[in-house]
Amino acid sequence: MIHIAMDTEGVQAANDACYAIGGGTVRVPAGNYIIGTIQLKSNITLSLDYVTSLLGSQYMAEL
Repeated sequence: MIHIAMDTEGVQAANDACYAIGGGTVRVPAGNYIIGTIQLKSNITLSLDYVTSLLGSQYMAEL
C-alpha cells in the first residue's frame, strides 16, 4: 500500500506565516506536492524551485 500525504496544511501554514510578518516569498523546494485548495494572500510570492510540482487534489478531506 502506498501512503500519499496531503501537503495542503504545510503550504497554507507557510503562506499564513509569511503574511503575518507583512509579506514576502514562500519558497517551495523541489519535489511533488499534493494539495487541495489554498488561499494565497496579499503581498506573498509563491516561488517554486525547478522541478517542483503542486498537484491539485479533488478530495477535500486529508488523505
